[in-house]
Amino acid sequence: MIKEHKEKLKHLGLVTILLIIAMIFWRNHSVLTQLDQDKSLSRSSGNELVRYHIFDAYTGDDEKVFFKVSDNVERLKKFYNSLVTNEEITFIEMGFQPISIENFEGEAKFEYGYESGHNGENYRTENREFTSVKALHYNQQLIDSFELELEFGEMPLEENFNLTQNEPISVILGSEYKGTYDIGDTFMVDNVGLFSKCKVIGILSENQYVLNQGHEVDLNRSVLMPSLNIEESPENQWERNLQMRIYLQKVNGIIECEESSVTESYKLIDELAKDAKLKPYGKIGPFVVNE
Repeated sequence: MIKEHKEKLKHLGLVTILLIIAMIFWRNHSVLTQLDQDKSLSRSSGNELVRYHIFDAYTGDDEKVFFKVSDNVERLKKFYNSLVTNEEITFIEMGFQPISIENFEGEAKFEYGYESGHNGENYRTENREFTSVKALHYNQQLIDSFELELEFGEMPLEENFNLTQNEPISVILGSEYKGTYDIGDTFMVDNVGLFSKCKVIGILSENQYVLNQGHEVDLNRSVLMPSLNIEESPENQWERNLQMRIYLQKVNGIIECEESSVTESYKLIDELAKDAKLKPYGKIGPFVVNE
């Protein structure tokens, strides 16, 4: 199935390297942020709903080694499946890795890094031009937990989170995309090396946001990409590396539980990671959910 979506890896060029660096930076940033964990702990009655972030330990040389492990994808998928099926916790997928859109006609404000003074990275391959833009990779639980609302269109269905042969990926756009794309528009996207057609199914209402480590992240200028599930096993090294990148992103997310059960859920995450033969996961939080 993936063969229907991909182009040869040799055409990725600089952008794939930049996207992988962005993923490594995001995880390294999470590791540094953990040093302030004690400061982020919120005091409450113990029955408050809280969220805390989990992140993998595969950075630098450890990540290079893990890329060479023969069953790395299988380990990540096992851990991911245990997170989403365990009834003691709620797992929210939330990743901010940029995507690249072909022949992007939007304003510079949508480009990745715009707010910090850096324009999105553009690249060409076989006379095709791609621009890096802000994105949020999410699952259904993120929409439910943060109560995101649409101004136009419809929310994704369960099947929209699966990579399906010959079917475009359903995306939702932030409110400021109005006038740039409309419901039903399609465009090609490079998502960490996976080239796919995307179709706009919804546009968010104004001022929608998510909370990342207790801080609001504005979604007005973001593309909401469903965090894709890939049921097929990789058939070659290219597919294994692709699924590795996708699932490393998918298993860095948010755990939602009652504050009184945080310690137990920490232990649960450690047990699930160990059972999947993964290194212990880092944790940041908890942060009280303001209802």
